[in-house]
Amino acid sequence: MKKQLGQLLAGNHKLRRPVFIGLASAFALLWLVVTLTFQVWSGFERSESLFKLAEKIDDQLYKKKEDTGYQMLQLSEAFIEEKEFGYLLNTNQMRQASIDILNYKQSISTRLPINRITLFSPSSKILFSTKDKFKQLELSKQLSIAVKSNTAEQGISVSPDGEITLNAVLPIKYKNSVVGFIQLTKLLSSITNTLADSNKVDIHLITHKSVVQQVDYDDRLKELEEESHWELLDSFILTSPTMSQFDTQELPSILNDKAEDSSQKETYLPEYTGSKDVPKQLAILPVHTLDNKTIALMLVVVDNSSAYSAYELSLLVNNISFTVIALIVFILFWFFLGNIERNIYRAEQQLIKAKNAAEKSRDDAENAKNEAEEAKAEAENSKHQAEQANKIKSEFLAKMSHELRTPLNAIIGITEMMQEDAQEFDDEDYIEPLGRVVRAGKHLLSLINDILDLSKIEAGKMELYPENFELTLFIKDIERIVEPLVNKNANQMVVSIDKKIKNMYADSTRVKQILLNLLSNACKFTDKGKICLLVSPALIAKKPAISFSIIDEGIGMNEEQLAMLFQDFQQVDSSSTRKYEGTGLGLSISLRFAELMGGNITVSSESNKGSIFTVTLPLGTTLDEVEAPVIETLPPVSFDQIKKPYILVVEDDDNMIEMLRHYFSKQGVQIDVALNGTDALTKARLKKPNLITLDINMPGLNGWDTLTIIKSDAELSDIPVVVITSEEERKKGLDLGADEYLIKPINKDDIEAIFSRFVK
Repeated sequence: MKKQLGQLLAGNHKLRRPVFIGLASAFALLWLVVTLTFQVWSGFERSESLFKLAEKIDDQLYKKKEDTGYQMLQLSEAFIEEKEFGYLLNTNQMRQASIDILNYKQSISTRLPINRITLFSPSSKILFSTKDKFKQLELSKQLSIAVKSNTAEQGISVSPDGEITLNAVLPIKYKNSVVGFIQLTKLLSSITNTLADSNKVDIHLITHKSVVQQVDYDDRLKELEEESHWELLDSFILTSPTMSQFDTQELPSILNDKAEDSSQKETYLPEYTGSKDVPKQLAILPVHTLDNKTIALMLVVVDNSSAYSAYELSLLVNNISFTVIALIVFILFWFFLGNIERNIYRAEQQLIKAKNAAEKSRDDAENAKNEAEEAKAEAENSKHQAEQANKIKSEFLAKMSHELRTPLNAIIGITEMMQEDAQEFDDEDYIEPLGRVVRAGKHLLSLINDILDLSKIEAGKMELYPENFELTLFIKDIERIVEPLVNKNANQMVVSIDKKIKNMYADSTRVKQILLNLLSNACKFTDKGKICLLVSPALIAKKPAISFSIIDEGIGMNEEQLAMLFQDFQQVDSSSTRKYEGTGLGLSISLRFAELMGGNITVSSESNKGSIFTVTLPLGTTLDEVEAPVIETLPPVSFDQIKKPYILVVEDDDNMIEMLRHYFSKQGVQIDVALNGTDALTKARLKKPNLITLDINMPGLNGWDTLTIIKSDAELSDIPVVVITSEEERKKGLDLGADEYLIKPINKDDIEAIFSRFVK
């Protein structure tokens, strides 16, 4: 028992030792990375917190200085006016003036504590001060400026004894003459002490020794009964009465090292450990005068005890969590790998058994292969039988259709005869019912003909009988046949035949059947619109061909309907079956006839805007030698292109597009829109517009590149191009070949001008 337990814990097996060494190394590295990352992040957080605090204190000091200075000036002005101080000084009533100043200082002490108020003569001589030894006072910088300019001044000064004061000086006038000056003085340390208390930090004011006299500095400290600390720092002296809070052990060496950094706007010094092992952060902030000069420095000392405690607690929790997770993973892997080692032996034994089983399976596979080949042969036989059954079905339908057509022809013929008789004798009771029978019979005959044709095609028995026929007479015959269908829905028929095409060699019956199917659909789905038949030369595999394009302004189709357009017995919409009737065989049969003759049928359509069906068929061997076009099929066109000029608007701004549409539509032209340069080049090559308006800033291919390509293309270079853009680069546009260059915004007169110049 003890031996087995020892082997379990010691791990004498070869698999667990290398795995656990690697796992331990990975965990150690991960712990190191996590700890360092946490330490860096914590330091960054403390630095960020110090930065925000320093910004806050700096803003508070600036605002406090401005507010206090403005308030001192305001109170001084009110005091002078109230006491008629100009009169007192002019009449040399100094006793009354002194009493008024002392009372004034006492009255504002609750609203604005002032350290002293000093009265000066026009020549800066001290007349009176609330400070006992006022004759020892030095002139402030603000007083000097005020004496020169005779205007009110406020700001910060450093006296030779190191005292940093906020001063507000106001001239005292009598009958428009300056008879003296009054100066309100407030120690800056009283403001910084308030900021320190509100932000829970220590703030020490320091300044350069170069602006302070040591003798005066020592005298002031003796007066305050404090010990001199002139030698405490190398380049600076401590000016605020906060010596009891100043760490004389650590701060001097840090400040002496960073003396050169004091010229920066903010200096953030390294963290240090103060007395009683308290972690602290330092920041030096400049104290500026009104002309943005640094007159003193604020040393902000932040106690980081709480932040360090939170950091150490988080680090402890992190280490404990990491250790627990590592132990759990080690234990799980220990037993998991041990289980794997035990299974290896079992696997080796099972491998031998599996080898024997594999040999047996190989024999079984051979048998299965033979069975699969037999099943394949049966499947092929079933497929052949299915094909034969489908062929027999098609042959049966073909025969049945023929059997049905004979009696149906008799029914239609006799009914028509009876209808003629009824019309001759004006028998209204029979004319309408007989007409319904004739129409139903013809519809049934059309259905049977479609089924017969489809059955022949599927049975492989459809034969073509090509012949040479004149295309103009052929098209006129088609016009005559579809005329009743065109008139039924009050449509208009337009036919255009290219003069280069005269004869065609093909099965005229099947060609006529295709065109009648397509024209019938166009008439059926168009109401009070135009139906156009365009006949043009084309190419199939670089050989001469003819394209018949049937264009309608009917209900059109969406993408889903186009996908099932040529399927047998399939209509694009079940609702259209009720409204327009039909079996769904016409287009399917037309496509199969076109493919039998070596051609094809293509379609483009948009819902509620109409459809374009293009039938492309080989021209045959009787075509006169004509210049073949370079396109494979007839490009999409519309009815208005037959009579109206065609303008291509290349623009991606919806508002501009609508404006151009509105203006051009009044000129009676047909408009197309391209949203980018690539689309514009495609439409220009296909449709050859009479005019192109071109924007410059477009997604993808921009206007400059599009203009360059158009003017370098032999097919497009003759098309006038008018640039309409917000880019003011007319010379560049004209150099690239633009026929006109208009700057947005444009108006109706601009449109009429370019239309008259380039289109009319």
